[in-house]
Amino acid sequence: MMTRIVLVTALCCAWASTAAAEAAHVRVVWTEDPAHQAVVSWTSPRKDSGEVFWDTTAHATAADYRSKAISRPAAIDDGVAFAHHTTLANLPPNTAVHFRIVTGGSSSQDFWFQTAPADNSTFALLYGGDSRSDPDARRAINARMRELVSDVPSILALAHGGDYIEWGSSWAQWQQWLDDWQQTVSPDGRVLPIIPARGNHEGAGELFNVVFGFPGSAAASGDWFVTRIGQDFALVTLDSNESQAGEQRLWLDATLRTLQDVRWITANYHRPAYPAVKSPGGALYHWVPLFEQYNLDFVLESDGHVLKRTVPIRAGQLDPTGVVYLGEGGLGVPQRTADTTRWYLQPPGIALSTHHVQLFRVTPEKVFYSAVDAEGEVVDRYEFAPKRLGHAGPAAATIQALPVGKSPPPASPPLFHCATRGEASSPMLSLILCCIAALIARRRTALVFCGAVLLSGCVDDPCRVDMFVFDDLNLQAVGDSVLWWNAPHCASIPDLVGIETFGAMRNSARLGARLTTDDNPIRDQYEAQGAEWVLVSGGGNDLNSCGCNTACDKELRTLSASDGSVGEMPSLVDRIVADGSRVALLGYYRPTAGALYGFGDCHEIIDELDRRYAALAEARPHVEFIDTRHIVDPSNALAYDFDGVHLSKYGALLVAAEIAALIRDH
Repeated sequence: MMTRIVLVTALCCAWASTAAAEAAHVRVVWTEDPAHQAVVSWTSPRKDSGEVFWDTTAHATAADYRSKAISRPAAIDDGVAFAHHTTLANLPPNTAVHFRIVTGGSSSQDFWFQTAPADNSTFALLYGGDSRSDPDARRAINARMRELVSDVPSILALAHGGDYIEWGSSWAQWQQWLDDWQQTVSPDGRVLPIIPARGNHEGAGELFNVVFGFPGSAAASGDWFVTRIGQDFALVTLDSNESQAGEQRLWLDATLRTLQDVRWITANYHRPAYPAVKSPGGALYHWVPLFEQYNLDFVLESDGHVLKRTVPIRAGQLDPTGVVYLGEGGLGVPQRTADTTRWYLQPPGIALSTHHVQLFRVTPEKVFYSAVDAEGEVVDRYEFAPKRLGHAGPAAATIQALPVGKSPPPASPPLFHCATRGEASSPMLSLILCCIAALIARRRTALVFCGAVLLSGCVDDPCRVDMFVFDDLNLQAVGDSVLWWNAPHCASIPDLVGIETFGAMRNSARLGARLTTDDNPIRDQYEAQGAEWVLVSGGGNDLNSCGCNTACDKELRTLSASDGSVGEMPSLVDRIVADGSRVALLGYYRPTAGALYGFGDCHEIIDELDRRYAALAEARPHVEFIDTRHIVDPSNALAYDFDGVHLSKYGALLVAAEIAALIRDH
């Protein structure tokens, strides 16, 4: 109790002192060039511009500082307060920069921060995310960071992974967070700069930009940018709230390509690709292939509220040359329990439930990583050896630079990579194995599928099977990842149905699509195009998002009534049938034991959903229900991809064969 009283008293005194100078919440923000530039920010009741006086030494009065910059104000909540941001430019690298803020005729105390080096000097960096929900724990971690900076003066900044507060549009919560952030300021006025990333609780809210001075690259339209620290370290900050495809992915690809002369490359974003608690975000499908293609050293993630370090991962499996994913949010948010059964968290990976901040000491030879809990105990350690030589040249005989694209990224593996564990690395051998598996499953499918592959040159362009469309059969698919999976390789269930039936397939299914929300809705995928058959899936993501338990009763009713008469799925099916198409409605096969993303706990409620979908089909003459539980055996590892949830190309072939037979029979 005594410790808490002292902490709160110190906080109040610091606030009172700063408020008297009309410059509260002093903070420093880094974006692209922290060796030469920084943004000094504060909160004030005044709209009038303030001034920042700065120098490389401290002075008794503001007038004695050699340089001055003017702030630009940004209104908060229509003028209840103003965030002031001042860009300090032409700073000397690797130097203590002292500054005073003058506003309303009052001067702040002397504050200071250390600029980044411009050479290959050793430095340290802190990382953490998820500081919302528990102010006491947040203040304790902030105080721990202050102690770390005192113990390790080479620490330059904190890269924050997002979710600063509960509601990103609440200025009251931001104000509390900024009050608590003052706990990181040392007694002699040293300020710990922030390299900010957006979390899902900030969303697209404007206050994030107002608080942090509008971070983001001039070359991008969103809050993503590269922070260069010295010659040989690059931190790529991304925004997992925005689309991970499109402009952001194009920017990431171009940026990583230009960074190949840098020894150390890492990335920071909120929603994990390899989570310890939740299901993967879109980064797994859109960014991870680039991380592997350009050989990132490690990646920083948040959102899960645990401490995690994965094994090195490449192409969806443990690989010593792969990327290590660290996180996953411990700067004050209540900690969750990690799913330690996930393969990528097995030793030498780790997952713990403890508040923490992560420390990286960067040298030319290695990056030394440690995770420190709120009590100051080191709870995890790891060392990274470089994958690129960088500007410093070979610093140790053990360094072996990996060329860009050392091995194929998951977005473009060998096309006929049917098995999921222990597969042959040769594309031709993999093709042969695929054909053998196809022959076992269904002879006609094997002949069509393998013939299309061999004759169309699919190794370079796997979608060139249009020469095998012999009749006017038009097909369409809408739904979730059950129908989307393997689409980048033209080996999804709809693709294979199109090959076997000699029909023209248009697959509009999308990863993560749902029926009950306006976020990535399946209903918007469908467009009347005169298709004879439309393949439909959906509902699993809706149930998984609410925990796959009795709390999902509302979602289940919204998806479909018990008799299949009304609901989101019946409405979609009736709409398709009204346009003159037949519907093949897919049920859900069982995931394997230890499946990822939480679907392993969904058996009972998914079975009930399938029962309702079967009733839906039974009541409609042009709708057929495909019970995939009787097609795919969860004990057959060859039928599943690495996550135990989605089907491998062989598994997709099994389901496609049944659907194709149904279409031919009609």
